[in-house]
Amino acid sequence: MDQSYTKLARILRISPGDLLKLDKGMSAITGQKDVIASIAKENEMLVAKNLAELGLSEDVTAEEVYTALINKLSYVDKHLYELLGYEEYNKFDQNIFNFKIRTIS
Repeated sequence: MDQSYTKLARILRISPGDLLKLDKGMSAITGQKDVIASIAKENEMLVAKNLAELGLSEDVTAEEVYTALINKLSYVDKHLYELLGYEEYNKFDQNIFNFKIRTIS
């Protein structure tokens, strides 16, 4: 079992063994091979692309990703208010975004 099973299993919160069983079962049904490796590779590319769009490196912490996402959301939200013609964006309660990050172990 390669590292792609471990990474995807952690994301899905299942055991790598269960993911391997699923992959073998689906391969037997569909005849497709290396699906999990392809999914893991695509996921890595998408993560790298999205981190780059946020101006973050690949060795970033969860807290840094969270902060970048909240900043992006605030930026988009402010511009949405402006597009809709609202001038009172600054009175919007910014504390709505202040909640704890739950870490994945």
